[in-house]
Amino acid sequence: MQRRQFLRSTALAITALGAIPLLSSCSDDDATGASRTLRVGALGNPADTLDPGTASTTATYVALYGIYDALALVVDGQLQLRIAESITPNDNATVWTVTLRETQFSDGSPVTAGDVLASYQHYAQSPMLGSHFMDFDFAASRAIDDKTIELVLTRPRA
Repeated sequence: MQRRQFLRSTALAITALGAIPLLSSCSDDDATGASRTLRVGALGNPADTLDPGTASTTATYVALYGIYDALALVVDGQLQLRIAESITPNDNATVWTVTLRETQFSDGSPVTAGDVLASYQHYAQSPMLGSHFMDFDFAASRAIDDKTIELVLTRPRA
């Protein structure tokens, strides 16, 4: 597998149309005042960023995998839903509806469709990941309500 294919596969697996920062909104202290630290052990160089939009090293992806979650992942060729409760295409697979599970950020605030779309837009504009989004030919995306996202593609995508 070529490096570019590996990075692309890894990036798509982590973001899966928009990773959700589960820990990024937390403060340094929890409700009891105790310090909270996330420690990640990995071989190689240390993580160079905590922004999936600019991540480029394996060590960074290992760290990010423990911080962020995705709508869904592909595991052994099968779609494994994570934050998404369901992902449903229309009859010709040009409009995809994503329903979110009841999920919270680490500070207790709910994850909404608007949060997912903000992440999606951040990654789509990323110099590292943006080119991967072109494969999907997005025509539009919108939040139908707090738990529902609609993704419109210019051509069918199964």
